[in-house]
Amino acid sequence: MILTLKIVGLAFEVYRSHNTTKDQKESDETEEEKEYSKINPSFVEIFHYCFNYIGVLTGPYYRYTTFKDSLNTQFASYADNWAFTLEKLKYVPMFIVLFLWSSATWPLSYAVTDEFYNQRSWLYRYWYIWPNFFTFRMRMYIGLVLSECVCTMAGLGVYPEKCKPKPGHGPSEEFLHIKEISENKDLLSKEKYNYDTIKNINPYGADFCVTYREGMKHWNICVQYWLAMNIYKQCPSKKFRTHITLLVSAVWHGVYTGYYACIGTVPFVLLVEDIWVKVLLKTEPEKQTDTQRKVYNFAIWFFKMHFFSYQAIAMHLLELGKIFHYYNSIFHAGLFVGIGLYFAGWNVYKKQKRRIKQETEQNGKEQTKLHAS
Repeated sequence: MILTLKIVGLAFEVYRSHNTTKDQKESDETEEEKEYSKINPSFVEIFHYCFNYIGVLTGPYYRYTTFKDSLNTQFASYADNWAFTLEKLKYVPMFIVLFLWSSATWPLSYAVTDEFYNQRSWLYRYWYIWPNFFTFRMRMYIGLVLSECVCTMAGLGVYPEKCKPKPGHGPSEEFLHIKEISENKDLLSKEKYNYDTIKNINPYGADFCVTYREGMKHWNICVQYWLAMNIYKQCPSKKFRTHITLLVSAVWHGVYTGYYACIGTVPFVLLVEDIWVKVLLKTEPEKQTDTQRKVYNFAIWFFKMHFFSYQAIAMHLLELGKIFHYYNSIFHAGLFVGIGLYFAGWNVYKKQKRRIKQETEQNGKEQTKLHAS
């Protein structure tokens, strides 16, 4: 899976490197960034990049430019790699304990047994999506954090903070100074460094951010970058590029139906969430009390976690028969909840807009009368 990302990503890197003049008007890159990103790798260099042991199985995805910098710069020799690694590792023991506890208490295998469908209540079966998704999150947090630690110990993806590195991408500023800093021991020793380039997961953000849309950005961050740069931004149709990007994501995950059932329903969930974000969080927020704001934020957060959990079980069951067996057993409750929320939210939103328009018109009339008198 990572090899696929590297090969396709490298093809786009080389293409952009050799078409800077042609694509200049359409590109957001500065001249400095274009010069920094120019590459012309040989077959041997491509082979070394693709099969480099760092991230070869579990990621994170990183560009060829990042790989090249790890070999040609001395940042790793001056960064405190142990400190970065220990900082990333500090929550892993907790994740491991929680994973072992939840997987032993609520194993996914139980969701395909006769006892689960014949002796458990509808409510219990519906609720089971929550511990299932919790177990999945703990497992992924462990794997993704440990894969980041491989990078920090190997010194791949470290850059000066002043370059403002972004996950998957690398430096976003001070491109011309990268080589200058790397060749000057005094500058190297004075710089502050970070490993944001290979930051692939934000467990706290994924769990506790408010919205579904934001939660997606904290998960598999480097792969999200790859999808954004090489699929979303390259898609000629703005109307369908989100759907095409999600389809590519599902194909990248594999051929099982569960991937398509999970990822394919993301646009619908975003549609529902966007309406309720407008209704609860963006319409006249200045009139809300702190308590109201907290309640509304919790409602949107609960929506996010519910639908992540509802979709995730399809990804875990994988096979079409098992997926339909489970969803049929709960009467596709999550789907109908989503549809109901969409129409209810749309109705409330229209009433809000109508009321605000009437209040604005009324205030305008009152102001006119005051000026007239």
